[in-house]
Amino acid sequence: MDQGATTYTAVHDLTADDHTIRFEYYEAGGSALAGLRYAPVEPTDYQAQFFDNRDLFGTPELVRGDPVVDFDWGGSSPDPALTSDNFSARWTRTAIFTAGAYLFAITGDDGVRLFLDDILLIDGWVDQGATTYTAIREVTAGEHTVRFEYYEAGGGALAGLRYAPVNAGDYVAQYFDNPDLWGIPAVVRGEPTIDHDWGDGSPDAALPGDNFSARWTKPDMFAAGSYLFAITGDDGIRLFLDDTLIIDGWVDQGPTTYTAIRDVTAGEHTIRFEYYEAGGGAIAGLRYAPINPTDYQAQYYDNRELFGTPVLVRGDAAVYFDWGGGPPDPAVPEDNFSVRWTKTATFTAGNYQFTITGDDGVRLFLDDTLILDGWVDQGPTTYATTRTLTAGEHTIRFEYYEAGGGALARLSVQ
Repeated sequence: MDQGATTYTAVHDLTADDHTIRFEYYEAGGSALAGLRYAPVEPTDYQAQFFDNRDLFGTPELVRGDPVVDFDWGGSSPDPALTSDNFSARWTRTAIFTAGAYLFAITGDDGVRLFLDDILLIDGWVDQGATTYTAIREVTAGEHTVRFEYYEAGGGALAGLRYAPVNAGDYVAQYFDNPDLWGIPAVVRGEPTIDHDWGDGSPDAALPGDNFSARWTKPDMFAAGSYLFAITGDDGIRLFLDDTLIIDGWVDQGPTTYTAIRDVTAGEHTIRFEYYEAGGGAIAGLRYAPINPTDYQAQYYDNRELFGTPVLVRGDAAVYFDWGGGPPDPAVPEDNFSVRWTKTATFTAGNYQFTITGDDGVRLFLDDTLILDGWVDQGPTTYATTRTLTAGEHTIRFEYYEAGGGALARLSVQ
């Protein structure tokens, strides 16, 4: 048929023997172009075509099979047949999918775009540094064709493609084999929650035990109001809401939890949580919940040591609890749990009495100074002290652990 410059491909099994190739062509008018390339390929490979221009135009300089699309050519060329700048590539593969939602992630320096069954899913066809784009699409069971296109303008050259099944409502998780969230993710997947304690291990066999990083992203529907956000990390962590940084703990550290309260309008908002692991233990966790601005920020842990990611965060209007032999919440065990309550309030100058009661351990900090310490297994026991406060804001932090039996925690300031 009459057509502009078009490349067709096919994969066929050949026996070891002589075979005759016949290529036929006709020219109708206008430009005239004809080309033939062939190379060995594995049946599951991507069919790769590399062009000596940025426009995927004409006869490919090189065709080959690539088992994955995962390339960082730096300032070099993919092949001696190509220049190091101003080239382009197209990878195509038809694969069997089970029915469900899939996460597609493409990375490029420079332009990238992704098609599924000839429908454009992701468009990043611009000059850019290393950038990753994602999309989630429902896919029917059966064969589908993935086509990934790329061009290199100048400088670094990087192209990567990943896809994996995902559940609706999952965080889009990207894991990198470096601590800088750089380049092509080594792993992409969906995760229903961010609640990880990898110890000295790795999140995946494709990642090292140290010096890796991760980015989780999810759009979520919020009702209007104030929200408590809590992130935990060993090592660096930071949290963005609609691309605005709201918590920054991007430092080497042991397990540390940071919190922030933000007013959120009704509607969809995007959460982005980023993490890096430097060495030693590896923990990453995120929680958020609605809260009243005057509440205590409460963090509940499934251990006695206030360790790791809280299993529950919420606002508590007061700390005045007698849980008996039960748990504070279904997410918390009946025994061997702990809680931290924090609130910053405005005080007038004067003397104040602080009273805490616990079964078991309790301790109270005022502006990070320990003023009451009953951090022992005990029946209901009350501790009190008086302090002179200056006018202005002061921060109260009350910590508690439950060992067994009855569970009681109370705090009053008068």
